[in-house]
Amino acid sequence: MKILIADDHELQRKVLGARLRRHGHTVIEASDGAEAIEVLKEQKVEALVSDILMPKVDGYELCLEIRKSPKFSRLPVVLYSAIYTSPDDEKAALASGADVFFRKPIVEDELLLSLDNLISRRRRRPRTRILSKKKTVLKEYSARLVDKLEETIAGLEAKKQQLEKSEERFRMLLNTVSAAVFIYQRDRILYANRWAQELTEFTLDELLQRKPGDVIHPKDRELAERRLFMGTAIADVSSRISVRMVAKDGRMHWLDFSASPIHYDGKKAVIGTAFDITERKEAEAHLRESEERYRGLVENSLGLICIHDTQGRLLTVNPAAAQSLGYRSDEMIGKNLKEFLAPSARGLFGEYLERISKTGMDNGNMRILTREGQERTWFYHNVRLQRPDQTEYVLGHALDVTDQRETDERLRKSEEQLRMIIDAEPECVKITTEDGIVHQMNPAGLAMLEASDESMVLGKSVYDVIAPEYHEKYRDLTASVFKEKPGLLEFEIIGIV
Repeated sequence: MKILIADDHELQRKVLGARLRRHGHTVIEASDGAEAIEVLKEQKVEALVSDILMPKVDGYELCLEIRKSPKFSRLPVVLYSAIYTSPDDEKAALASGADVFFRKPIVEDELLLSLDNLISRRRRRPRTRILSKKKTVLKEYSARLVDKLEETIAGLEAKKQQLEKSEERFRMLLNTVSAAVFIYQRDRILYANRWAQELTEFTLDELLQRKPGDVIHPKDRELAERRLFMGTAIADVSSRISVRMVAKDGRMHWLDFSASPIHYDGKKAVIGTAFDITERKEAEAHLRESEERYRGLVENSLGLICIHDTQGRLLTVNPAAAQSLGYRSDEMIGKNLKEFLAPSARGLFGEYLERISKTGMDNGNMRILTREGQERTWFYHNVRLQRPDQTEYVLGHALDVTDQRETDERLRKSEEQLRMIIDAEPECVKITTEDGIVHQMNPAGLAMLEASDESMVLGKSVYDVIAPEYHEKYRDLTASVFKEKPGLLEFEIIGIV
């Protein structure tokens, strides 16, 4: 089985890959969701295993892109995370199109069993298209990340108060908290716990030979000197800021850094507690980018994207759609959608509101009236949603299908006329594939074969009713016709066997 692993943590990616290879699987690696999408375009894989929190394109967005692609919609997808572990996080993963969700660390046997089951069901599963709102998903998991960080910080503050009772207990517990802790004076670092050493990639001896500002990004040092007391006198106040840190290998990390004055070995010092919020910062940046893309999509979409309340009053309308009807957005907002329907359709608007109130979703065709009085046909798909304050509203999306419907109607009439001409032709007229399978035959042809109806010839080979000595010439004629070179051939038929 060829499996694609997407994870921006190289070590975790390598470990998971080694475990899968040990069981005979072929593994392809991608460092983020964007790279995974490129791999999928170039290589055929049988399953995807992806972390959720990644730069560029995260696991949720990767899953959404896969599910809306006709090419990859059946691909088995497993999402996992060490940060998003709540039941709501699991619901969000499954809502984005994941087949299975795991919390780190992943139990190897459970992962292998899930992959085997997903691969075996792949051919039977229908194609899936996920109609999800990326903006809502990203907001939800970003909010949960902030909550978890705040809870961890609050817990750390509580621990710090307890640690002050005993210096020995203080030192012992510092190495158990999941945060980098520094004790320093303005000109030197006095102590760094295990997490601080891992984050900076300096040993304790190397850190003790440095000033606290040496691990701060040059552009943030002046701020750190003032707010974190890394170069100025220690004030009797606590401070908390976000700063960038530079590790030994040059990598940059964003830190949520809190500094508080303490007494250490009988002297005034600062205890600094730092959480690596690099992933959160990147997630926030992705969220902003997503919001900008969503805003651009809405404002420039040629179809209608609107929000109306449960009575039909328009709350938002995208500019491009309003312009296509001869209005400005502000001319439509505040009015009832019913006012813009064709007179013949207004009587059905109440039934539409009742349906969407009961089912939460409605779709179909509606007749829209432009400012100039022209009727247009729009196909709509609307869903009822709910704001955090429990207020309900309807998100609507519609496309102008007037030209398409007119084209379909002309095509239908043209096909009917062609059928009438073919049926009236006194000679045999048939439509076959290049290899001779009959798709259509007119009444004259059926009579010639003494067939009572088309079911006796449709799907069968024309060579079944042509005398064998003419088969080769008929194949040559067919090949010539499919090359757009018409020809003539007289041959003998032998009737239906």
